[in-house]
Amino acid sequence: MGSVLTASCPCGFSADELVVGGGRADFQTYCGAPALCETCHTVEVANYLDKRPTCPTCGGPVTFYDAPKLRGQGGPDNESALVFSWRVKNKALKLPDTEYRCPKCGAVKMRFSDAGVCWD
Repeated sequence: MGSVLTASCPCGFSADELVVGGGRADFQTYCGAPALCETCHTVEVANYLDKRPTCPTCGGPVTFYDAPKLRGQGGPDNESALVFSWRVKNKALKLPDTEYRCPKCGAVKMRFSDAGVCWD
């Protein structure tokens, strides 16, 4: 079952309705995950299971937000402090509840939040 996340930064950047994870019908081939597109300067949802994931808007390369280079120093990896996690096909996506690099201002002050909506 997937979740819906939001992202916001004190600079005013926000992204609503980031539909992440996978559903019953496609969880073996699709896992939506928040990713930074430096071309579009935004947060996009790309397929975490793709060998060469691309931005769905511009087709450029993306970096998933589970990359340590996109998060602040305070990013715990324990299970109780995760905003979102997903595991399939020997791949594990974990988003700790910490600050991340904002695509608009570049500061490591953006946070993800669970919108409290699940989908399947």
